[in-house]
Amino acid sequence: MSFQEVVEKIRNRVDLVDLVSEYIRLKKSGRNYVGLCPFHNEKTPSFSVSPEKNLYYCFGCQKGGDIFSFIMEKERLNFKEAVFYLAKKYNIELPETGKAYNKNEHLYRMLLLAAKFYHEVLKSEAAGKARDYLQSRGITEETVKDFMLGFAPSAKALPAFLSSKGYNPGELVKIGIVAKSYSGNLHDRFAGRLIFPIFDREGRVVGFGGRALGEEKPKYFNSPQSVIFDKGKLFYGFKQARTTIREKRQAILVEGYFDVISLHQAGVKNAIACLGTAFTEEHLNFLKNYGYIEEIILAYDNDQAGEKAALRALEMLVRARADLSIKILRFGEFKDPDELIKNRGVTAFLEEIEKAKTPAEFLLELELKEKSSLNLNEQRALLKKLIPYLVLEYEKTPALFAERIGGIASKLKMSEGALVDEIRREINKNEEKSLNNSSFGENITNEHKNYGLLKVESELLGLLLEYPEYQKEFLNDFFFYEFQGKNQEVVNYLKENKFPDREDPLYSYMTYLRINCPEGDPKTLYEGYVRYLEEHYKKQQVQRLTAEISLAEKEGNWEKLQLLLNKLQELTQKN
Repeated sequence: MSFQEVVEKIRNRVDLVDLVSEYIRLKKSGRNYVGLCPFHNEKTPSFSVSPEKNLYYCFGCQKGGDIFSFIMEKERLNFKEAVFYLAKKYNIELPETGKAYNKNEHLYRMLLLAAKFYHEVLKSEAAGKARDYLQSRGITEETVKDFMLGFAPSAKALPAFLSSKGYNPGELVKIGIVAKSYSGNLHDRFAGRLIFPIFDREGRVVGFGGRALGEEKPKYFNSPQSVIFDKGKLFYGFKQARTTIREKRQAILVEGYFDVISLHQAGVKNAIACLGTAFTEEHLNFLKNYGYIEEIILAYDNDQAGEKAALRALEMLVRARADLSIKILRFGEFKDPDELIKNRGVTAFLEEIEKAKTPAEFLLELELKEKSSLNLNEQRALLKKLIPYLVLEYEKTPALFAERIGGIASKLKMSEGALVDEIRREINKNEEKSLNNSSFGENITNEHKNYGLLKVESELLGLLLEYPEYQKEFLNDFFFYEFQGKNQEVVNYLKENKFPDREDPLYSYMTYLRINCPEGDPKTLYEGYVRYLEEHYKKQQVQRLTAEISLAEKEGNWEKLQLLLNKLQELTQKN
């Protein structure tokens, strides 16, 4: 299969709405889908996707294009890399070019091979201690297979295995899987540990987590930061959880590897975990931009460290005003999800999710933990701290807010009505501030003086781009007509029978024109637009000739005046 055939196969198979929905939440709006732009920060959705044309355009940052330009922009790839990326993602056969689409492709291949090696070793006699440990944790063989768990044997085993397969294990030194001694010998940094392969969003192995099976320190460690591994952006278990997250539109965020594994084994397959690090801005961006997630359940350990971690994550989620419902799971006398399920079963865990606390309830619980009552100053200080959380719940989850506001008011020693008044006052203050900071309406008259004409020109060009069969006729008949602004640049490309590169800003604008091509019979629309432009051009010529006639009269140039009058008569008599 040729490269161009791969391009066409991807173009025909990949649904842009589905692809974009992996990054942002889209909602149906008329013929198109709209959402918050994945390329710039905004509060009001200005990003539009046309499912009919498989094109997108953002009215805010003016970026637009097709499936390839979307991936090029989002994943920072060139066109060829984007084609290979999408082909691999959608299991489309690639041409035998002999070249990898990504300069780190050899590292991904070696890590996958290493993960398979560790997984096979876990079945061997050398891994008896690791298997005993997994059995003591109640982990089944099926779960071991699902998560590709493994065991790293002697320090020299992995380098020797990779060498036997024709790879240079020294390549793994720069990403911290293999280490080199002073004498130049290579050894596996994870030797003697239970192995958890870590996958990126595309399902590629990018690193490993290792757990000590004895008294070695640290008990857990992960691959270090590298060109392909950034623990601040990744979630353990996302590869296995992806399908269920999309189906349930919910992600359960837990603390560790075994919390994820135990939940999945119990049938709760939408659990994911940060990789031994605090919740980061990158984690936040991933969750709020992954279009399938509508609810986040924070299910951190039931200890002081877990409470602090949950509070940090919560503060970030609320501060970002992400379009997500957020709840916090508490375990009563149990330490973590794993312990709860082992003692009371998965049904009890699911029941606890239904009773999970809102951000305001969780914060209130922490604040009141050491206090039996509040004085007036403490009440005011606590209310000030709670207000941002309550405003978000009031706006995002009104049904849940109405159900629980009474309990919150009672703990604050306030009436429900007084608390709701405080919340509405804060909302009004925010709206007033937002209005004062906006520049809506500035210079709108001058900027859109020729809006009617511009609209016709733009819709006509959208029609010509969607129905190229009208281009030749139009360009022949209207070679003299000068379009406004960017529209003339588009016409120049059409005259040369060319199309701009995807990196060219004009490519995005032409995408916008195509997306906004009006519905209806193209022939009828074309004829209507042409009539409009003819009338507009005629009106322009009449105005020009009238001005020239006036000038000729003032100058007393009677010969020129007669010539201009004849032209004006000829023009006005034309149908």
